[in-house]
Amino acid sequence: HTLEQVKESERQKSELRFEILIAQINPHFLFNTLNSIKWMATMVHADNIVNTIRSLARLLEISMNRQSDIISIGEELKNLKSYLEIQAIRYTDMFDVTYEIASDLESYETLKLVFQPIVENAIIHNVQEQEHLSIHIRGIRQGENIVLEITDNGKGMTPEQVHKVLTEESGNEKSVFRGIGVRNVQQRLRLKYGFEYGIY
Repeated sequence: HTLEQVKESERQKSELRFEILIAQINPHFLFNTLNSIKWMATMVHADNIVNTIRSLARLLEISMNRQSDIISIGEELKNLKSYLEIQAIRYTDMFDVTYEIASDLESYETLKLVFQPIVENAIIHNVQEQEHLSIHIRGIRQGENIVLEITDNGKGMTPEQVHKVLTEESGNEKSVFRGIGVRNVQQRLRLKYGFEYGIY
């Protein structure tokens, strides 16, 4: 096999895995149920419930959209914010997220669901360990490349843990998108943009 054939075979396997992951529940049933709950919440002026359902519906929508794995950085940030609005209800006042992304970068494209698994890991592994977890998301241009950087004040990782996260299947049951973990993001980035790109 040539390197190109291997890359193509890996890309197809990755796409197939992604298709299987996002087809695990009937989305129309979920949407209809959520709309019913939203209508009931609106009737009793429960704005917090309406907002939560709106955020959840947005996450469902991106997981259902199989037309493309490509999305603008701005849209990807909106998806992340929908996820964070839901987590903020569960972990009230236990974490905050700040953003430092030049607005001109938001129109550039990236793969969808690249922020969420990394931020989710930061929350799951740190939120109950820290007095207050702070997550910072930064986007900068470096020459011809765009670097998206996520930092937090959590306990950190050893080089061994980093290697494990990037090379092993994530079996995290707490994950919102099962199987779409950090390793999946790494594989998808490299297959799309080349092996010099990815998570560092």
